[in-house]
Amino acid sequence: MEAAVLVTFPSNPAVFTEVVSKLIDVSEAVPQTHFTIIGSVSDAQEDLWHERVSDNEHRNLVLVPVPGSSSAALWEREMESVPETADVVITLDAAVDNPGEIPRLLEALESGNAGVVAGAQSPSALKGPAGFFLRLLTDGSVTDPASTFRAYRAEVVRGADRSHGPRVSAEILADVWGSGALVAELPVARRLPSPESTASSRAAWQCLREQLFGRFSLIGLAAILLGIGLFLLLSWPAHQYAADSDAALTGICGTDVFEGRHRLFNPGGYRIGPQNCYLGAMFVAVLGPNRNVLSAVTLLNIAVFLPFLYFALRTALGSEPAAVGTLMAAFPPLQHIFFVEPPLGYGSLLAGCAIQLWFGFVMIFRPNLRSPLVSLLYGFGIGVNFWLLPQSLMLTGPLTLFVVISGGFRTVLDYLAAVAAVVAGLSAYVFTLASMGVAPFATSFPTQAVTTLDQWIANLKYLFSDVLPAYLLTEKFPLPSPMYGLRLILLVLAFLATCRIALPSRRNRATSGWRHSRTAFCAAFTIAVVVSVFVLYTTSGAGSIRGWTVRYLAPLFFCLPMMAALLYAAARRHSIGALTMVCVVILSVAHAAEYRLPGHPDRVASTEALAADHLSYDWLRQKRRNVVLGDYWQVYKLNFGFGHGIQAIPCPLFLDYLAIKDRVEGPSRVALLGRDPGALAAWAARAGLPGHVEAAAGGAFAFLVDGEIDPKRIASIAAFFA
Repeated sequence: MEAAVLVTFPSNPAVFTEVVSKLIDVSEAVPQTHFTIIGSVSDAQEDLWHERVSDNEHRNLVLVPVPGSSSAALWEREMESVPETADVVITLDAAVDNPGEIPRLLEALESGNAGVVAGAQSPSALKGPAGFFLRLLTDGSVTDPASTFRAYRAEVVRGADRSHGPRVSAEILADVWGSGALVAELPVARRLPSPESTASSRAAWQCLREQLFGRFSLIGLAAILLGIGLFLLLSWPAHQYAADSDAALTGICGTDVFEGRHRLFNPGGYRIGPQNCYLGAMFVAVLGPNRNVLSAVTLLNIAVFLPFLYFALRTALGSEPAAVGTLMAAFPPLQHIFFVEPPLGYGSLLAGCAIQLWFGFVMIFRPNLRSPLVSLLYGFGIGVNFWLLPQSLMLTGPLTLFVVISGGFRTVLDYLAAVAAVVAGLSAYVFTLASMGVAPFATSFPTQAVTTLDQWIANLKYLFSDVLPAYLLTEKFPLPSPMYGLRLILLVLAFLATCRIALPSRRNRATSGWRHSRTAFCAAFTIAVVVSVFVLYTTSGAGSIRGWTVRYLAPLFFCLPMMAALLYAAARRHSIGALTMVCVVILSVAHAAEYRLPGHPDRVASTEALAADHLSYDWLRQKRRNVVLGDYWQVYKLNFGFGHGIQAIPCPLFLDYLAIKDRVEGPSRVALLGRDPGALAAWAARAGLPGHVEAAAGGAFAFLVDGEIDPKRIASIAAFFA
C-alpha cells in the first residue's frame, strides 16, 4: 500500500521533532506501507527531518516539502504532490493530532467499506441542532465534522471539490459524503484536545449547507419539481385518458371506500390495487367525486416516487449522480406516461418500489444502520409491495438478493425478522384472495407461468420486436426517423457501458468489479433488474398477451435513471461527466417533444372527447335513463366524475370489475350506448327489446328501450352484446 500523509507541521522545533519521531515509529510499525509525507516546512525543519530520517533505514518514509502557508493554494499544491500510485490520503494537524494513530485509521479503512475514516475525539463531541441534523443526514456516522485527522481512499478525495480551501474544511467532508462514499469515525487519542463544540458546530452547519444547498442538491430538487410539474401539466385541465374506463376505476372504488360500500383489503377486486382505492377515497373526501381526483392520485404517486428515487441514488452513488439520474426519471418515455398518468396502479407501483429501493440501498451501503428492526421493516415492505402489485417482484427480487450478498442481514435474527415481515405483508394478499373466494396464491392469466418452450420463444421475440421498442422508443421496428435511431443507439451504448462497469478492471482485478466497487455493484444490480424483468415477463401469461402490454414492464423504468447515474459517476472520474449530462438532456428533450401537453393536437382531441362524454351523460339524464349498457371502454367511465343517477354497465359482464350491475335497484329505464346505430338495433333485436335508436349528444348513438326493465334481465341483455 502507498499512503500520502498531508501534514500541517508546527513551527515549534520540539514539537516538530516529536512528530517526526512518531512518523518514524509508524513507518516501522507498518513496514509494508510506503509513506509520502507532504507539507510546508522551513529549511531548518527540512534539515532536522533528514537528520532524523535515514534514507537507508527508513526507505518507506519520504518527505515532499511544498512551499506556501495554510491556504487553499497550499491544499491544491499538496494534492498535486500526491503520487498517482497512492492508495490512501491522510490529513492531520500535527499540533493537535497524534500521528501514532495512523495505523489504526489505515486498518479501519482497509477492513471496511468506508471511503473516509475520521479520527473522532469523542462520540458526543457535537451536540445541539447542528449535531442532530448532521447525524440525521449522515445516518449517524458523523459526530465530529471538525476533525482534522482523516484517512481517505485516494479516488474519493481526488474526486472531491478542492476549491473550498484548506484540507480540514467541513465542505470537503460534505463533498465526500455527497459523492456516495461511506464516512466512518474511529475514536482516537489526540496530542491535544480539540477546540470545544463551537468549531464542531460551525463545521456541522457548513456540512449541512453544502449537502442541502450544494449545486447538485439543487439540481436534484429542480429535477424533482420539474417531474411533478410535468405530470401536473399532463393531468390538468382534466381530459380523457387513453384507458379512460380503467382510470375511472380509481374514482369509483375510492367513492365506494369513502361511502363505506367496500371491505378493507380488496376494495378494487382483482382489477385495481387497493392503494389506489385508498388514495382515491382520500381525495374524494377532499375534492369531491370529480375527475380531479384521478389527477391528484397520480400526482401524489409521482411526488413520492421522484424524491425517494433521488434518495436511493444518492445513498448509493452520491448527490451528483443522483441529480443526473433523477433528471432522467423526470422525463420518461411517452408510453411510460400513458400508463402512469392515468391512475391505473402503476404510479403506486413506482412509488412503492422507489421507497423499497431506498430502503434496500440503505441496508447495502449504510452498514451502521443494519439491525433486526430495519430488517423487519424491509421485509414488511417486500410483502406489502407484492400485495399492492405483484410486478414489484421484478425489482424487489434482485434487490433482496443483493441485500443478502452485501451482508445486509448480519445475523440469524435479521433473517428471521425479514422473513416474518414478508409473511406478515403477504398475509394481506392472501386475505384479499380468500375474501374474493379465490384460493390463496391462485393466479390470474397475466401471472400464470408459460408451459412450453415455443411459447417462451414467441414471447421473447415479441418482447424485443414490439414491446421494448414501443416502451423505450414509442415506435416499433423499423424506426421511422433518425431521432428514434439516436435514442436507440444511446440506450444500447448505456446498457453496454453499464455491463462494462460491472466487470473487474484488467489492471486491478483484486479491488475492482461489482464486489469491490460501489458503482460496479450498482451496475450489476441494474443488469439483474433487466434480467429479472425479461424473465418474469416472458415466462408469465403477461408476455403471452399480444397488445398494449408495455405497462407490465413498469419496474424496468428504474434502470434508466440508474444507468444515467452510473454513467455519470464513472465518467466523472475521467472528467467527462458533462458528456453524460448532455446525453441525458438529449433523451429528456426527445421524450418531452412527444408529450401531450396543453395545446398538443392529441391533448385537444382528448379534452374534446371528455366534453363529448359529458354531453352524452347529460343527454341520457334528459331522457330519464338510469341504466346504460355498452362497450366497456365507452360506458364504464360514466360511473365516475359525471354526476349521479346513472349506472353504466359494461358488456360483456365479466368486465364489470366493481359489480355496478348489482347496484341497480328496481325496474329501470335502460339505454344501449354505442357508435354504430345499426349494431345497436341488431343488439336490441337479439335481446327482444322494444324501442328505437336516437343520435345522442357527443357523437354517440343510443337505443332507448321502451318501458322499464327488471334488473334480473340485465344479464340476459348483456349476453346478446356482440
